[in-house]
Amino acid sequence: MEAIEIAGGRVTGVRTDAGVFEAPVVVSDAGIQPTVLKLAGPEHFPADYVERVANLEPGWGWASIRYFLSRPVVTEPMVMIYGDDLWYTTQRYEQLKAGEWGDEVIVFVTVPSLFDPTMAPEGSSSW
Repeated sequence: MEAIEIAGGRVTGVRTDAGVFEAPVVVSDAGIQPTVLKLAGPEHFPADYVERVANLEPGWGWASIRYFLSRPVVTEPMVMIYGDDLWYTTQRYEQLKAGEWGDEVIVFVTVPSLFDPTMAPEGSSSW
């Protein structure tokens, strides 16, 4: 998506490299800053709201990686793996914020299709 189309203060669709697609509603998963400041455009929002969004700082809590695997690895819908010294404390937060990541991380694994098999594409495995 290149941009969210807006006319008369209302969403009218999205612009992509394949053209403009009309829609009465648009849901963006790009994050609030890219959505407001780039995709929709700050000119479509009150100045104080744009300032607030522009001044937001990203959360330092989680970095995410998504894998699609060809065979099951876990059998539970949710798994958390961590060492005894990896509790997320204020001190650990400050270290991460300063760029001191260390060699060990907390691992949080979810397999949504183990909660609900319809969350996996039809015909795929829903381990």
